[in-house]
Amino acid sequence: MDPRPPSRKRRRSSACETGKGPSEHSIGDSRPRAGDQTGSGTGSLRYRLLACGCNVYGQLGHGRGYAQGSTGLFSTVESPTVVMAAGASLRVLYVGVHTVCVERDGCLYLQGLLPTLAPAAINPERCRRVLPLPLPSSVRARDVAKAFGTQWSFVGLILCDGSICTFSLAGWSLARPSRTVVPGKVADIQINNCGELCILSYDQCHVDDSGGSSDQPKHSTSSVITVYPPLPSITDNLYDSSLQSLSPNLAASASIFRLPVDTSTCASACEYFTSIAATATGFVALTNNGRVHTYGDGRYNSLGRALNATHSAGSANNGAGWGLVAALDGIVIQRIAAARGGHIQLALSADRTAYIWGGDGTENVNTSAHPPTASPTTDSSDEDVCMVDIASPGSGEPVDFSHAAVGEDHVVLVEADDGGVWVSGGSDMAQTGFGQEYRCLPTALVADEETRKQKAQWRRWDPIIEAEECVVQVECGFGCTLVVVGEVTEGYARLVPNI
Repeated sequence: MDPRPPSRKRRRSSACETGKGPSEHSIGDSRPRAGDQTGSGTGSLRYRLLACGCNVYGQLGHGRGYAQGSTGLFSTVESPTVVMAAGASLRVLYVGVHTVCVERDGCLYLQGLLPTLAPAAINPERCRRVLPLPLPSSVRARDVAKAFGTQWSFVGLILCDGSICTFSLAGWSLARPSRTVVPGKVADIQINNCGELCILSYDQCHVDDSGGSSDQPKHSTSSVITVYPPLPSITDNLYDSSLQSLSPNLAASASIFRLPVDTSTCASACEYFTSIAATATGFVALTNNGRVHTYGDGRYNSLGRALNATHSAGSANNGAGWGLVAALDGIVIQRIAAARGGHIQLALSADRTAYIWGGDGTENVNTSAHPPTASPTTDSSDEDVCMVDIASPGSGEPVDFSHAAVGEDHVVLVEADDGGVWVSGGSDMAQTGFGQEYRCLPTALVADEETRKQKAQWRRWDPIIEAEECVVQVECGFGCTLVVVGEVTEGYARLVPNI
């Protein structure tokens, strides 16, 4: 890690950043095993889901074909293991503390605790930990862009047309809301650990082009991020949260952040939001111009900026509470990642460099939001954005990254060239794939320099992809990591609704 402000020019890493020889770069005898993989029933299995980490409720898998840690509270999958396979498609849509939602070969499945809470008519003895999730008659799996939920509960789906489907545990069903719960075309819904709800939605505007040479009107995309205070239907229902109480008449928004539409140019020159992610106490947002904004309180360096560096007030759409991460200014960011139960955030740039900030979850969760040493009116250490600088074991050149995911206390990065997987951070539940051990991230606030030197290295998995394969998707959850390998298809690129 480079402790200095981010720079586009990277240096070669020292030994403490890339491990101490081969033992730090491999998992030894932990090459992915077939285990109790759940097949698709098709003739050719082209996709595989590998997982490691917390498996208390069987959310990663519950077969006997792979090594697990002790049963009960500390049940874990110790190393990257194939837990599912598919022929046509395989996507991880939602990862919660105890439940995972996947789309496999055109069908949706919930795996883990929630199936055991399904109605007796569906799961008579409450012993099945994997159940199919029926879609509404007019919806196909290919129409699903993504899923959303709290840390504890699967809440619903976002479709490619910008509409949503909400989940009912009592009926074990998905349904479109009878009325418009969320205005506009929804691109994403994120819920943090405080119960706050953040919605990214789009509108398409027609721009007058009377002075232009084309007869066709220009289109400009207008995006808005709305943050709602904690909703009763989310905070009061641990396993069966819903959006019932979300209505303009019932829930006043805490913040509205609308980027201005440049009516003098076409959509390509207009800045709008492309993605959002939730942390334990806030949110992070990315624009199409590669700029990153954060929202929330100042604990754990989770804002990546000074606490008082927020957008100025002025109108109803002023983005109250949001602020630009100035340390990344001038760097074109293409992806962001965070964990709804953690404080780490990550940004992946167009030149395939990764930047992280925020504590790694080892800090006291009761820390004051405004400690005396970092008052809201003064600058603090909240600007500590660090560049990930890893040297390739073979060439010694800086590693470029194509995918990234963030857990509550760990980070996973995927090499752009050969699909190598790098991990750093907490491993108390084997979430890094190296078994259960004490580890921390280089950004850990309570770890001293010597501890970070010994316990915060970036380590590389043994190869998990075969010839003609690549890493398609990587996701992290509470103490776990999930990686999809296989062929790239059009479906995996449809991450946001069509607008």
